[in-house]
Amino acid sequence: MPQGAGDPTTNHRCPGEPAVVAMVRTLAVRLARLDYEVPDQDLTISLRWVPARPRAGSSSTRRCDVLMT
Repeated sequence: MPQGAGDPTTNHRCPGEPAVVAMVRTLAVRLARLDYEVPDQDLTISLRWVPARPRAGSSSTRRCDVLMT
């Protein structure tokens, strides 16, 4: 993702940013369409660690009856 603002040819903006944004946009749509189950888990977050993440991690299971398009 970008490390600064401005034109990629003259400033600190990443020249690969448009490609990354397009890939993330496509992946987000595909992930949103998945049918998955999230079991009960400890999702409390300690702000003592960077990056902050759920204490027990995170887990989910994809249901296999979903057709990917």
